[in-house]
Amino acid sequence: MKTMSRNSNTKFIYAFPGVGKTYFCRKTNPKRYIEVGKPISHPLTKEYLKAFVESLVSYIDKVDIVFIDFDMDVIPQLSKHSNKVTLVYPADKLLDEYIERYKKSRDLEFCNYMYDNWNSLLSEIKSIGCCNHIVISSGHYISDFLG
Repeated sequence: MKTMSRNSNTKFIYAFPGVGKTYFCRKTNPKRYIEVGKPISHPLTKEYLKAFVESLVSYIDKVDIVFIDFDMDVIPQLSKHSNKVTLVYPADKLLDEYIERYKKSRDLEFCNYMYDNWNSLLSEIKSIGCCNHIVISSGHYISDFLG
C-alpha cells in the first residue's frame, strides 16, 4: 500500500456533518478536492476498512484534499499512511445551530440521530490523538479555514 511521501501535499480531512464539505467541494475546482464516503448499507468489516483505507491512499498526489465522511475507525488506520490527517468538527455548544443546518438538507431521522448522539460523537472525535483538530465556532464553515 502506498504511503505518503514528505513531499506530498495531499491532506485528508474527516469533516463532521454540517461543516460545509459538500458545499466546498461543489464550489471549488473538482480536480483538487474529492469527498469520499462509505455506502450506508455496507457493513464495516476489517476487510472493508482495509480496502477503504487503500482507496483513500490511492488519492495521494492526485488531489489536494480528500474529505472523508466515514466511520471514525478509518482515521487511525489512515494516519499510518499520512501525517496530514485533520479532524474538523463543531464546538460542543453548537448543537442547535447544527440541527438547523441539518434540517435544510437532511431527513428527520438524521436530525434526530444527530440530536440524540451529539455529545457522544464529539467525544469520540476529540479522543482521537493521531491527527490535527480544528474546532468550528458558531457561524463558520470549513471554507473559512481552507480559503
